[in-house]
Amino acid sequence: MKIGVVGKGKAATSLAPALEELSFDVSWWWSRRDGSSPADLPPVDVVLIAVSDRAITDIAAQLAERPSSRNEVWLHLSGFHAGSHCRVTPDIPRAAGCFHPLCALNGPENIREQLKGCVAGIDGDSGAIEVAKVLAHALNMEGVQ
Repeated sequence: MKIGVVGKGKAATSLAPALEELSFDVSWWWSRRDGSSPADLPPVDVVLIAVSDRAITDIAAQLAERPSSRNEVWLHLSGFHAGSHCRVTPDIPRAAGCFHPLCALNGPENIREQLKGCVAGIDGDSGAIEVAKVLAHALNMEGVQ
């Protein structure tokens, strides 16, 4: 599974290395601070949107400029918004959802041990829920809808 990560805060710097350790292909890791446009990012299967709650819709709109956006599953990490919050149009992305770890994400050190048994709140379209459950299982988390 090819994964793109948006954001470079605590959540992103915790989850991206954990997924890489599990042999997920984290193909890119982008932040607005990089100074580049997300329109140039290559296609992936899943985009993890690890940004502040207030930035989710803006980031989603920027990601929607990518031709591959219609074929991707997007999961935001917010515990406040419904999974549909990152949906831009009825067909962008292919599936939208939420993957919200209910534990502290303190960076990459010992992150897989920290995530073990942690609950992940999951919401969204059926395709997004399916992917979120795969991620939760791989990270030894308990995915709960």
